[in-house]
Amino acid sequence: MIVFSFVASFVLSFCVLFLVRRYLAERRLSTGDTFFHLLVVRSLQKHKGRYPSSIDNVVFDYDVRQYNYLAYPPLFHYLCVLLPSEFYPRMSKIINLIILSVLGGISAICAYSITTSFALSLLSSIVTVFNLSTFEDTVQFTPRPLGLLFMSLVSCITILYPQSLFSIMAVAVLVMLTSLTHKFATQVMIFGLLPYALIFSKYFFLLSIALGFLFAVIVSKGFYLKVLKEHYNWLYFYFLSPNPAVWASKLKRIFNRSIWYVFIASSLISFFVFGSTSSQKSELLAEVIYWVLLPLCVALFVSAPSLSFLGEDYRYVQYGSIPVGIAASLFVENSSVFITLVLLICILTSFLALYKLKKYLDSSGSLITSADLASYGSLRNHRLGVLFVCPSIRSLEVNYFANQEIVHSVRPKSVWSSEEIRNKVDRYGIEHVLRFRGFNDRFAELEKAFNMDRVASFSTFDIYKIGGSKDPES
Repeated sequence: MIVFSFVASFVLSFCVLFLVRRYLAERRLSTGDTFFHLLVVRSLQKHKGRYPSSIDNVVFDYDVRQYNYLAYPPLFHYLCVLLPSEFYPRMSKIINLIILSVLGGISAICAYSITTSFALSLLSSIVTVFNLSTFEDTVQFTPRPLGLLFMSLVSCITILYPQSLFSIMAVAVLVMLTSLTHKFATQVMIFGLLPYALIFSKYFFLLSIALGFLFAVIVSKGFYLKVLKEHYNWLYFYFLSPNPAVWASKLKRIFNRSIWYVFIASSLISFFVFGSTSSQKSELLAEVIYWVLLPLCVALFVSAPSLSFLGEDYRYVQYGSIPVGIAASLFVENSSVFITLVLLICILTSFLALYKLKKYLDSSGSLITSADLASYGSLRNHRLGVLFVCPSIRSLEVNYFANQEIVHSVRPKSVWSSEEIRNKVDRYGIEHVLRFRGFNDRFAELEKAFNMDRVASFSTFDIYKIGGSKDPES
């Protein structure tokens, strides 16, 4: 029955997420990070599995210092390269749906193991995948869902299995897989597993962490040491540039990512006031609640400007998806009318979040249109030399589809001076600028520094040739 519960929950989760993606993006790809990962996968395929130290026709430009942007956890890319290259764009639309559906199935297995209820296992999977954080992942192509999967398996094994050679080694392997998949997931795992081992007196799981990192170094033949160095470098970079956002906006972003925390809070209040369970279930519930609250507590903790270098606070919330799903099934098992009402409100609120995300994606230019693709097809026939793209977040897709040599800004300063712009143009030999209509990112700064002559127009963007430098005093 437990296998059937997993399969049914996986199918249900996949159907839900497939419909969510079709509603949000139809058949379109997302811009931004999607093409960093697609380019890495394509490079792996082209160079027969050798992880790239550079990308063909891409120059990574750093404003602060020379980082190693390609020192990235490689496991996700190696898994994707197993497919033929002609499937890569199509794969980028579907692979995260599969991984996120596996999350729903794992949540169902855990819920069924505790409650022995098929209906509650299905509910657990729906709570796990039906939230704003997951909706965002359905339209992106990143290793984040795979890192979330491995990290969630760590929490499931530590909750459901006692300390033994099997569980210690299983967690060590999962620590390795998480480390080789996603840097942010590794942070969350450490924040969760270290305190868990101490609070619940499961000290041998500390050995799992050490073994996991050792395995990651060995399996990657030392490459993971470069990843760790780059991880530290980026944390230090953000430490020097703290996020000044006000608390109210940060709290809104955190709780918007999963309204199910409202359901858990309401259920906890009801549980302590009205209900109780057996001592065995109470101890299990305590461990589940630990994993539920940990991502939220860390998110609130790093909301402080001095700690914002530890990553976007709201992104931590998603790492409670499976425990939140399990906890929801436990609370619904003995629910009251009040809890059922809160459950329905959370479902309706999640639909509202889905609608708002749809509006944002349509208005922000975050998705590639058919007109963009047609323009890229025409652009392939032009040789423009080194190209700068406005906005810079779309430069990698220009390289991917139009095979143009581009300069890609990696986490640039908010404002460039005319002198900095001139230095970049001279350093990289930038000859043309591709500007998407409706975006003024960097283009106004370029116009202040150079004479810009439009030389070609396409459906969604224009090409400008960089002319002579303007007088700084003019």
